Amino acid sequence: MGTIIHHAIIATSCTDDFSELVTLVGARGDCWISNPGINGYLTFFLAPDGSKEYWPESDIGDDLRNDVVAWLSRDEFYGEWCEIAMGELPGSDGVLVTRRR
Repeated sequence: MGTIIHHAIIATSCTDDFSELVTLVGARGDCWISNPGINGYLTFFLAPDGSKEYWPESDIGDDLRNDVVAWLSRDEFYGEWCEIAMGELPGSDGVLVTRRR
């Protein structure tokens, strides 16, 4: 038994193609990049790792998300991003969005 909390990261940019970020993620997780939309914006999505909290797979997912957050937090990244947590979150309605930049 364990607590289930799914974390995802979504980022958009009109100046970055996210190729460096996809390389950073590599085989450690599942991510997608959208086709260019209106005004040339691309969207990057890092999927939840799917494991329960405190399982080894969850720790790997936590480390990966920390790496992605560090990359997106650089001054060189021009865009917006957020992390979404869904599931069994104490003291909430089950969804928490952390908006960055």
